[in-house]
Amino acid sequence: MSLRRQPLGPVPELTAKAARGAFRKGNVYMAFADAFGASWDWDDFEEFFPAKGQPGEHPFRLALALLLQYAEGLSDRQAAEAIRSRIDWKYVLRLEIDDPGLDHTVLCEFRNRMGNRLQALFDKLLRLAEESGLLDTSKQRTDSTHVLAAVRKLGRLELVHETMCAALDELADVAPDWIQEIAPGDWYERYGGSFNYKLKKTDDAREKRAQQIGKDGFLLLQEVNSAKDSGVLNELESVKILRQVWNEQYVNGRGGPRFRGPKDERPEASEMIASPHDTDARLSKKRSEEWVGYKAHITETCSEGKPRLITNVITSHGCENDSNVLPSIHKSLRQRGLSPIEHLVDYGYTDANEMWKAKKNGIQVIGPVKVGPSWQTKAEGRFDQSQFKLDWEHRQAVCPNGVASKKWKELPETNSVMISFPPAECAVCPLQLNCTDSMTSGRRLEVKQQHLFEYLRDFRKYQQSDEFRERYKLRSGIEGTHSQAVRRCGLRRARYVGKEKTHTQHLLTAIALNVVRIGSWLLGVPLTRTRIRSFASLAA
Repeated sequence: MSLRRQPLGPVPELTAKAARGAFRKGNVYMAFADAFGASWDWDDFEEFFPAKGQPGEHPFRLALALLLQYAEGLSDRQAAEAIRSRIDWKYVLRLEIDDPGLDHTVLCEFRNRMGNRLQALFDKLLRLAEESGLLDTSKQRTDSTHVLAAVRKLGRLELVHETMCAALDELADVAPDWIQEIAPGDWYERYGGSFNYKLKKTDDAREKRAQQIGKDGFLLLQEVNSAKDSGVLNELESVKILRQVWNEQYVNGRGGPRFRGPKDERPEASEMIASPHDTDARLSKKRSEEWVGYKAHITETCSEGKPRLITNVITSHGCENDSNVLPSIHKSLRQRGLSPIEHLVDYGYTDANEMWKAKKNGIQVIGPVKVGPSWQTKAEGRFDQSQFKLDWEHRQAVCPNGVASKKWKELPETNSVMISFPPAECAVCPLQLNCTDSMTSGRRLEVKQQHLFEYLRDFRKYQQSDEFRERYKLRSGIEGTHSQAVRRCGLRRARYVGKEKTHTQHLLTAIALNVVRIGSWLLGVPLTRTRIRSFASLAA
C-alpha cells in the first residue's frame, strides 16, 4: 500500500448540511475537526508508507478514525460500522453522506503500521493546542491506575499446564512428525483437551498432578536438546517460556520435580512469568487490589482557565513502584519541552532522591512524603529520627538521653548514613522502651545524607501547613481522568498482548481524550465539579 498525495478536501456539502442539522448545538468531534482538521499534512505520515504500490486510504483520515474509535472504546468492527452509519464521524472524516466506509482490517493494519510513531501524533496535537492557547504546562499532576492484561489470572498448577500446552501446540505446528515420535500416548489425554483445576490446595492429587506436569516438562526439554534440529526448536518462543517457567516454579530433586517453596528462593513476582500467553504481564498487588497486568501512569495539565490535557502516558509493569517511574516522566516531559513548574503526585511517587533531582531541574514535586518504616515513627511518644541531634560536621548523633553515637557509616548505594549507638549504654537507658527493642545491639538509625535529610525535614514540616493542603487539592482531579479513561475508553483492560502493544492502546487513549476535551472546551462545556452527597451538602 502506497501513499498518494491527494488532498483530503473540505467536508462534502450534503454531509455538512446533514451534520449541522442533526447537531444544532454542536458536537465535540465536529468542533475539534473545524479547529484542527486542516493542521496535518503529508509530511506527518509520509514515512509510514512506501512510494510504490497500490494507493491506500488517506492516512490522516485513518488516524482520525483511530482516535474516534478509542474515544468511544469501540472494536475495529464497531468503528468500521460507525464510519458507515454516523453523520458526525462522516463529517470529521470528510466523507460523502452515502460513503460505504472501509473494512475493519484497514484500521488494524494502519495501527500496526504506526506502532511507536504514535508519539509523534501525540506531540503534534499538543503543539497545535499550545499554538491555539489551550495548553499551559506550568502545573501538572500524575497518578497511576491498574490495567488488566488480556489474559486471565492463573494459579501455579494452571500456569505450568498452560505453559506445557502452549509449547506442545507450537512444536506440533513446526515439527509434527518429531513431536508425534517422542510424545508418550498419555500426553494427548493430559494436554490435548480441557483440564480440571478444581482441586483443594491440601489434596494429594494436586501435588501428584504438579509433579507429573513437571516431569513431562523436563522430559520435553530434554528431548528438544537432543533433537536433530535442536537449534531451531530451542529458539521457539514457547520453548523458551517453558524453560523459564520450569526454572521459576520447579526443583528437580532426587524424588522427582516438585514446586519450589519459600526456602527454595523463588524469584520475586516482578521477575516471574504470570501467563505463557503474555510474558510481559506480572502478578501485582496494591492494598486489597490484586491483578495480572500493568499500570498506566497518566500526566495532565491542571492550570486554571485551560482545558485539562494529557501530556504524558507511560505503561509500566504492575508491580513496579511508582517512584521508579517518576524520573521517566520528567525525562519525557523535558525532552518534549513540556516540563512543569509544579508537579502534583501522591505518596507513591514521593521518593526523596527523585524529588531532590527534580528540584535541581526546576520542577517542584508536591505530594505527601512517606514516614519512615520503623515502629518508632508509628507510635506516639516513641523516639524517631526527628528526636536525635545530628552533627554532620563531626559525623556524630546524640540521642534524647544525651548519649553520643558510636559508629557513623556512609552508604553511597542508598544515599544514606547508618548510625549506631553503644549497646551497653542502650541496655541501661531509662528511655530504652521508647527507643529500641533490642537489648544487645543498641539503637540504630538509617538517615538520608545531609542535603536529603534537611530537605525531607523541611518538606514534612511544610506539608502540615494550610498552604500545602490548598495547593495539593488539585491533585485529586486526576482521578476523574482515570474514571473517564476507564468508562469511556476501556482503559482498565488491555486490548492486546504484550507491554508494547498495551502502551499503544494507552497512547491512543490519551490522544483520543485530548480530542474530546479540546472539542468540549471549544463548545464551552464547563469542567465537571466534584460530586457532593446530598446530606453532606447540608453542612454548608
